Amino acid sequence: MIYKNTPQLRTWLQDAAFNVIAEYEEFTLSEEDYRRQLSKVQRRPVGEREDAAAFRCLTSEKQPERRKDSTPVQILLQQDQLLKSQQAHQSKIDASHGEHENALEKLSRQVEQVETRLNAGLVGMHTKLVEIEGKLHASNANLKTLQETCSRAVTNQAFSRLTKWAAIIAALLLLLSMADLAYGQNTNPTVVVANCGTPPTPYPGAGNRAPATVDANGKLCADVSGATVNVNFLTAAPSVSISNTPTVTVGTFPDNEPFNLAQVNGATVTTGVGTATGAQRVASIQHDGTNVALIDPCQSETASFFNISTTANAQIITGTASKRVYLCSLNVVVAAATNIAIVAGTGSVCASTTVAVPGTSGGATAATGWNFSANGGIALGNGTSSFAQTTVNGDNVCIFLSAANQTSGGGKYVVR
Repeated sequence: MIYKNTPQLRTWLQDAAFNVIAEYEEFTLSEEDYRRQLSKVQRRPVGEREDAAAFRCLTSEKQPERRKDSTPVQILLQQDQLLKSQQAHQSKIDASHGEHENALEKLSRQVEQVETRLNAGLVGMHTKLVEIEGKLHASNANLKTLQETCSRAVTNQAFSRLTKWAAIIAALLLLLSMADLAYGQNTNPTVVVANCGTPPTPYPGAGNRAPATVDANGKLCADVSGATVNVNFLTAAPSVSISNTPTVTVGTFPDNEPFNLAQVNGATVTTGVGTATGAQRVASIQHDGTNVALIDPCQSETASFFNISTTANAQIITGTASKRVYLCSLNVVVAAATNIAIVAGTGSVCASTTVAVPGTSGGATAATGWNFSANGGIALGNGTSSFAQTTVNGDNVCIFLSAANQTSGGGKYVVR
């Protein structure tokens, strides 16, 4: 049932511990709750019934309709109990917070006490470290003084030893000088003479030391006589000039020594003719005393051969890098009337940079080549000398046809 709240009913609800319900303008009370509360009111003393008169009036103010959005008494009771439980829990939390704050305050005091003790200990340690540092400085000063004393002692000792050794070395040098002076009394210095072959005067006799002689230009004089003279050079590559000697026999010279050769077998060496000065002439290629005959490539190079059997443009010779092709012989025959050209170039079937081959058909196209009738052809070269060559190093050699007629042949070529 839905009941509207009144001042008397709100007072009764508050006395009955329904504080939450007493705040609503209206509330819902089930039939079971109504009867249970009415029974409680009826059992109360007469004096208290007057306080509960507000509830008794419910018997005459029942309303049959129900509102779905009204709050049931049971839910309100549960909410009121939950509020009380929350209040009790909050009281416990507040008490726990008080205990925690007391514990934290106690812990803070303990931390302050420990910090005070640590500070006192650090001050003591700092004082001891200062004392140790002072002692270390004193020890360092003592060590420095000891080091200086030892250094002076070592220096004095080394100087004393150096003085002794200097005296010994001076004595040895003096003795060596005296020995050298004594030995020099028996030496023979070099003597300058007006002309080599004239001995100085007086000249020592047999069995005595004799001085060497040099001329006025400082050249050593030596009289070499006899059938054989042996000379040993101490340097690896000496420069020797020999004059006034008809024949000199040389044993072994180092490799790659330069010689100025004027004669071979008593005859003057002929040089020149198309080569650098000093190169010996090769008689086998001498032509007329001025010009040199050259050997044809087809005779000096290794020959290769090629075949021709085609009805379209074809490559017959593959070029070699940095070299040119020389044709030594060539023969071509056509089955039907066809224009033929021998060309050179690069790429597939000489399609790039196509040029004519001097000494063959003439142009760089089939139309500008040989014009053969049926079964016509040509044969060039005897195989021993070249009759045509390419003009560009590395070019291939191809045959161009004006019509798709059978063309056959072959030839010989070299590259150089």
